[in-house]
Amino acid sequence: MTKALKMVRMDNLQPIVIRRRSFSNADPEGIELELVPQWVRIARLSSGSASASKGEGSEVTRQRCLVVADKSADIQVHDRFNDENGSLYIVNAIRPNRLVQLSAEAEMVS
Repeated sequence: MTKALKMVRMDNLQPIVIRRRSFSNADPEGIELELVPQWVRIARLSSGSASASKGEGSEVTRQRCLVVADKSADIQVHDRFNDENGSLYIVNAIRPNRLVQLSAEAEMVS
């Protein structure tokens, strides 16, 4: 099973650089850290998982996605990254089973 999942992850691999907010007592506003590049596969979920919202003169579209990486990947909830096309992703959840791979749920925001 590990070998099969690794082959799926290797399909359409792309590097991402995670941006993570780090907080401390000395700096309650926090600072944004950039982690080393990591290789992941991003898969958009069904078209029914997209939503759009309109504000004053703007429209935001959100598409649910699954981010799959090696089990050693450093991805946490609230992390942000851009794919190779420049689309912004925000991590919403990490799936709990990390025995074989890391699976995270994210939203692509455009």
